[in-house]
Amino acid sequence: MTTLPTIEELQEQLQAAEERAATTDTAIASAGADIDAEVLADLEAEYESETAEIERIAKAIGRQERLRDAKAAVPMTKNDDGAPSSGKGTITREPLTYRRSSEGGKHSFFADLYRHKQGDFAAQARLQRHMKEVAVEMRDLTTSSGAGGEFVPPIYLAEEWAALARASRPFADAVGGRSMPETGMTFTVPKVSTGTATAAQTADNAAVQETDAATTSVTFGVKTVAGQQDLSRQAFERTEPGLDEVLFADLAADYSQKVDTYLINGSNGSGQPKGLLADSNINAVTYTAATPTAAGLYPKVADAIQRIWTNRFAAPDAIFMHPRRWGFFLASLDSQNRPLITPYAPANALARFDSVAPEAIVGNMLGLTVFTDANIPSTNGAGTNEDVIIVTRLADNLFYETGSPRVRVMEEVLSGNLTVRLQVYGYIAYTSERYSKAHSKITGTGLAAPSF
Repeated sequence: MTTLPTIEELQEQLQAAEERAATTDTAIASAGADIDAEVLADLEAEYESETAEIERIAKAIGRQERLRDAKAAVPMTKNDDGAPSSGKGTITREPLTYRRSSEGGKHSFFADLYRHKQGDFAAQARLQRHMKEVAVEMRDLTTSSGAGGEFVPPIYLAEEWAALARASRPFADAVGGRSMPETGMTFTVPKVSTGTATAAQTADNAAVQETDAATTSVTFGVKTVAGQQDLSRQAFERTEPGLDEVLFADLAADYSQKVDTYLINGSNGSGQPKGLLADSNINAVTYTAATPTAAGLYPKVADAIQRIWTNRFAAPDAIFMHPRRWGFFLASLDSQNRPLITPYAPANALARFDSVAPEAIVGNMLGLTVFTDANIPSTNGAGTNEDVIIVTRLADNLFYETGSPRVRVMEEVLSGNLTVRLQVYGYIAYTSERYSKAHSKITGTGLAAPSF
C-alpha cells in the first residue's frame, strides 16, 4: 500500500524546489550575452521543470490540507465501552510552521518577514502557510494583510520568553474594539444636543407644543501607536533563541498596555486620544476620608451608578478599579473580623469575590461586573497617591482599532551600519463623548494608597 507524504514532508519538498528554481533563475538572469544558446536553453528548461514541480507539490499540499480538514470535521467514533475507536483511523495534527525550538521549530517568523522581501521563495511559502494556520488557531485576531508583510505573529511568541512584566488591556478588551475603516483619519458622530418637547393641549384647537431640536456632533481622530527597536544584523541572524522574537514580543506587549492606558487616561494631546478620564463632562463623585474604609467607599460606588441612571437613563454594566483598590475591598473586615467580600456572598456582603487575578473579571458589586486594571492611574491628587474607580456603560464607549498590531522588519534605513530595525504599529480611535453621562469616576483622598 502506497503511503502519502505528510504535509510537513511536502512542505520540505516545496522549499527545496523553490530554492532550486531560485538558483536557476539567478543563473539565467546573470548570464552574459555570449552564453551558449544550448546552455541557455538547458537552463530555461530546468527552470520550467522546477516551476512545474513547485506547482505539483503545491497542489499536493492543498489536497492533503483538504483531506486533513475533512477528517477533522468527522466526529471520532467510539467503541461499545466508550473509548475512542481505532478502527476508523487516527487523525493527527500537523505541527505549526513557526513553533518553539524545543518543539522542533527551525525558522524565525521575523527573519522570514525580512527574507521574503529579498525574494526568498521558501520564506514567502512559510509565511503563506502561517497565514492559513493562524486563521484557525487565532480566530479572535485580524489576519488580513497588505503587501507589507503585516502577518500576525505566532501564538508561541507570547509564551516562550521570560518577558518583562507588563499590564495588559482589560478596559480596551471589555469595551471591544470595532473594526477600523480602511481609510480616513477622523470620525464624526451626529448628536442631538437639545430635544423636542410635548405638552398637554390647553383646549380643543389650541396650539400644540413645538420645540425645535438642536444638533451637534462628536469628532475624534485616528491615532497611531508605534514602537521600534534597532539591533545589529549579527544579533538578528545569529542569536538562538532569536533576539528578534524576544524584542517583537515585548513591543507587542507594550503596544497593548499603551492602548489600554490611552483609552482610560489619554491626554488628548501629543498624539494621544482623549481618554475617558479626560472627558470633563462625565459624572464625578468625590470620596474624602483621612482614614478610608470599605464601608465609607461603598456608598460612593452606589452614587456613581445612580448618576448614570439619572443622567443617561440607562444601566451601567461594569466597574473598573486598580488591583490595589480591589485588594483594599477584599481586606476589609466587619466588627467580628469577618471578610466583607467572599466567594459566596452572604446577604450583608459588600460584593462577591469571583477570581484571584491581577487583571480580569474579579467579582460583582452592586450587580455590576468588577474588573481590575493596572493601567488605571494611581498617582492622582495632591499627594500623587490616589487611584480612580470608573463606573461605565460599556456600549457607550466608541473604540476602533486595526486589530492586532502590524509588524515590519527593515534593513534599508541603517544598512550602512549592518543594523536591522524592528517596528510595531497600529491605529486606534476612541471617544467617551457620545454619551458622557454614561460614565462616572470616583476620586478623592479616600482613594489614597491603602495600607494592609
